[in-house]
Amino acid sequence: MLKSLKSFIHKLTRSSVSQPLQKQQQVPQETQEQLVHSPIEQTKETSIKASSPITRSWVTYNGYPEDLEGGLEMTQNLIRLIASNDDANIELAFQMLKGLKHPVVKHMPVNASIEKKKLWLKLAYDQITIQTYDRWNTNFDLSHCYLTKLPPTIGSLLSTSRYSTSLNLNHNLLEDLPFEFFYYKDKHVANAVQSISLAYNRFRYFPEALLKQEGLRKIDINHNQITTLPRRLEDLRQLESLYAGFNQLTQLPDTIGNIKHLSVLFLPHNYLQTLPDSIGGLEHLRLVNLSHNYLQKLPFGLTKSKSLRILNLYINQLTQWPDTLNEIQLLREINLSFNQIKKANLRKLSQLKRLFLVNNQLEELYIDLNSLPKLTKLHLHNNQLKQLPENIGVLKRLKELRVYNNQLESIPDSIGNLEYIHYLSLNKNRLTTLPDSIQNLKRLKQLDLQDNLFSEQEINRIKRLLPHTLIHF
Repeated sequence: MLKSLKSFIHKLTRSSVSQPLQKQQQVPQETQEQLVHSPIEQTKETSIKASSPITRSWVTYNGYPEDLEGGLEMTQNLIRLIASNDDANIELAFQMLKGLKHPVVKHMPVNASIEKKKLWLKLAYDQITIQTYDRWNTNFDLSHCYLTKLPPTIGSLLSTSRYSTSLNLNHNLLEDLPFEFFYYKDKHVANAVQSISLAYNRFRYFPEALLKQEGLRKIDINHNQITTLPRRLEDLRQLESLYAGFNQLTQLPDTIGNIKHLSVLFLPHNYLQTLPDSIGGLEHLRLVNLSHNYLQKLPFGLTKSKSLRILNLYINQLTQWPDTLNEIQLLREINLSFNQIKKANLRKLSQLKRLFLVNNQLEELYIDLNSLPKLTKLHLHNNQLKQLPENIGVLKRLKELRVYNNQLESIPDSIGNLEYIHYLSLNKNRLTTLPDSIQNLKRLKQLDLQDNLFSEQEINRIKRLLPHTLIHF
């Protein structure tokens, strides 16, 4: 098979470069099954004359020999296969390189998509990249390719797209980006790449090359080993989403507040103990995920983030309810589960829909329930609550209430006013009875009452009050 491939390449060299090969002309019988589409069409842009020198390719950049086995002639004709942009020819070139055990495709999976193979081979032979790659492409996917380095010419390739571009380099072995990563010939294409994903690599430092790309709107560097974010991050004035979770960050630069368009700040599973007060300058901030950190308090400046909708502080070291949250009146969801909060003092959160205070040390709730008219989920399980607010029934839109594993001895009568509730969890408490008003919960689908102190008589009574509800005793 390998001899047939080499023979086919040799015949391509002798054909006229200026004239396209005709279908099945000069193709050995053994290779016809692979070259199933129209053969290579040579154009002024993509053809390379036999006498033309082969420019320095990424093969050399990575320290490998410049030419394939078979010399310059085979290399030139392999490039013709790649330059044709034909799927069958790309596949044939890929299989040839695999057969020759060439380092260009050493780590590329055989079952990779044709688009990945096409992009990868064009990057490897950079002299044809700009002329031949699809200018309408907006999504460059090189994930799961075991890449340790990128060719410097990738920046030129990305600049060929006529529209905003995303680059996916997730799940590789990259430790840095080339200095020329965002090199463009024309200034008007300097904002071509607007989204880049570098998750699951080996970065120890934030790639400096990204700071040159002023048009970036989204950066994903999750699951690396980055310890700090640079102060120059503020240079990315258009940045809207920053995903830097699952790293080793210990602090944030105080300049982060200057990224005025930032709306998503995703930093879970780091080592943050404090936040800069300048974070309040992020007036467009809508989602903050700081779960699995070591925060003990929130900066007062956060009250200026009037657009904040979702705040996740799951698993930190907060010991009290942050009063700053009461000033952010557009909050829709707050998750303070798995902290050490003993008292919750909520007020003025009129837009709040979901509140999670699971696994704290709550003994009392100081909540102005009348200020929570839109609340639909309330999770308070695994605490030390001895009672619920008497006016809990004012939460007219509440659909889910979880207060299991507390120390409740009674339930307020007003619970019967929760007309939209469909799930109620009261198990693992000290209850001996439920109020008659629970029969008003016509939409209740499931009621969990395990591990309480109900008598057999009380169990039968509850079943009669809620004949259409699935009850677990």
